[in-house]
Amino acid sequence: MSEKQYITCLCVCAYVCVNLCVYLCVPVCTCVCVCVCVCVCVCVCVCVYRRLHGHHHWLCGSGRSPPHHRRHRCRLVEEENLRLRED
Repeated sequence: MSEKQYITCLCVCAYVCVNLCVYLCVPVCTCVCVCVCVCVCVCVCVCVYRRLHGHHHWLCGSGRSPPHHRRHRCRLVEEENLRLRED
């Protein structure tokens, strides 16, 4: 992979990652995205939800592309967190 291809790959990866974070992790989200050969992206969204009783840090999902797999995993993690809080 040439340097130009790698930069393009990284930009696409970051764009997908940030948009996924914003979609899943409103209001506050920090997104880290790493791209390796053949445009395999690993995206980690760390979500901070402000609550009356303090801060909850949820790891909102990490995985390889395509994005819909990450989204599905993230929803599962969120559901588990909600169940844990209800107990």
